[in-house]
Amino acid sequence: MTDNAPTLDAAQLRGFALVADAVARALAQQPDEAVVGEVQRVAEALGDDRFAAVTPGEALEQRFFDRFVVTASPYYLPLVEGSVREAYEEDGRLRFGPLRSRHSDHVLSCYRAVGFDPAGWGARGVVAEGLKPDALACELEFMASLAQAACGDGDEAAAAQRLLRSFADAHARLWFGRAAEYAARIDDDFYARLLALAAEAVEAL
Repeated sequence: MTDNAPTLDAAQLRGFALVADAVARALAQQPDEAVVGEVQRVAEALGDDRFAAVTPGEALEQRFFDRFVVTASPYYLPLVEGSVREAYEEDGRLRFGPLRSRHSDHVLSCYRAVGFDPAGWGARGVVAEGLKPDALACELEFMASLAQAACGDGDEAAAAQRLLRSFADAHARLWFGRAAEYAARIDDDFYARLLALAAEAVEAL
């Protein structure tokens, strides 16, 4: 058996897909009641109460924009693979890598292999419309789609699971945890916790 041999059962795959989809949408869309409620339902099903006290409203919406739109904000975090993987410390400050990097092409080739459209998975809003293909939300939704495809029987399902694990090893595992760490340095807020949940879900694969 190789490292990429299918090892997850359908329940595990569906569970991962639910978590990944909920987190991806919460990172890409403004935090209205539907978005926050879905995260809370998924977390509650896992016995995870870290989102229980989160309340949609103006403060959370402002934090969303501060995290992902306002580049001058002290909360800003570019959730793009190259930006996080190539980040470095300089004079006590965290410097992020470029928005376009060598990682982008491989991510796109993985998407093309199964016909995944990083612009067409259903997230809406100003952040969703501007996402890079190797944004964390896109990579997470791609993995959610692979997990769903892997729930069946036969060669296609096995191939989807192999690609899921291969993609996680080549991409997600190398930077989701770092993104969560960088976010929590600034504040252990809703978005830092979302990133931590995403990293934990990927590690569970």
